[in-house]
Amino acid sequence: MQAFIRFTLKQRVLLNLLFVLIMLVGAWAMLRSPVERYPNIHFGKVLIDTYYPGASPQDVEALVTREIEDALEDLDNVEYILSNSYSQRSSILVKFVDDTDYQAGYDELRFRVQGMLQDLPPTVDPPKFNELDVNDWFPAISVNILGDRSNRALALIAEDLKTRLSRIEGLKEVKLVGEYVREFHVLLDPVKMRTLGITFEQAARALNQGNIIVPAGEFTTGGGEFMLRVDERYRSRQQVMDTIIRIDGDGTFVRISDIALGASLDYRDPFVMSSVNGRDCVTLQLIKTREGNAIRIAAAARAAVAENQARYQNEGIQLVLTQDSTVKIKDSMRVLGFNLLLGIILVSLLIYAVMGFRNAALTTIGIPLPFWSPWASCT
Repeated sequence: MQAFIRFTLKQRVLLNLLFVLIMLVGAWAMLRSPVERYPNIHFGKVLIDTYYPGASPQDVEALVTREIEDALEDLDNVEYILSNSYSQRSSILVKFVDDTDYQAGYDELRFRVQGMLQDLPPTVDPPKFNELDVNDWFPAISVNILGDRSNRALALIAEDLKTRLSRIEGLKEVKLVGEYVREFHVLLDPVKMRTLGITFEQAARALNQGNIIVPAGEFTTGGGEFMLRVDERYRSRQQVMDTIIRIDGDGTFVRISDIALGASLDYRDPFVMSSVNGRDCVTLQLIKTREGNAIRIAAAARAAVAENQARYQNEGIQLVLTQDSTVKIKDSMRVLGFNLLLGIILVSLLIYAVMGFRNAALTTIGIPLPFWSPWASCT
């Protein structure tokens, strides 16, 4: 050991170069460390949202919420299940026990719910799963697209911009919020229905049975293997109106057009509506990864918005940035930097007064060294 110490003391140039290298690497790691408003904490919660169009809260509770609750019965490491049934929507919050394997619990939850979809009414939309963490409430930044256009037009512009924003390094997801779901609405005339003896259930059943895809097996030839299916999905308004509800004994048909007041494309009643300064909009939320740098992501988003602003402005579209997390991050970094600088000065003065200039200088220039560690890149 003494021989090693004597050897190192003789290698002054090598040790000085190594010391300078370590300081430079420490300073580089400190400047490149990702920063964010809050650490991305997983709450151990999963939200299951299911949409059942046209259903009352009682129907949603009986036909959707309870079915999903039964599927989640005896799920391991569950602290509680909180369910709410609204008009046309079911919301189920599953809370796992703290410090358990959240990912394994989430995978098992998805497997159980996906396995019971055939028990739900056929018109129910597939459930949407959302693992709740800090990023769900605090995106790095949000880009809002607003203008005197329809929601559909704004959503198409948002999809185009989403492709450009997805290239930003450090992004986990670009989430589109505020887009309305398109539906084809058929308005039925109750007088005509009574005259022809048609019930609402008969009309709905005819539409459901007419808008289907039926797998028809496979067909193998010398050129390869082909999958066969019968695709009877509606592709035009006329196809919907020509749907046969009933065949009478005299060979005549009762069609949807015979009992309809009108039919057209429309939007589902939105559950979430986005607006900026009182103007309707759609929003792109930029969700960062654990290693992503919120400041760099926000700067890249601002550059992308500035690059595309003029192009969209000619069409009456405005891009507005909101939920900019870097405002609070920069304030926090400013306070941290001032406190760090003040601490360095006070410590250096104290060491200088007690131990002299050399020791004070070595202590000061060695401060970047602690930032060079495996943990610095994930703080």
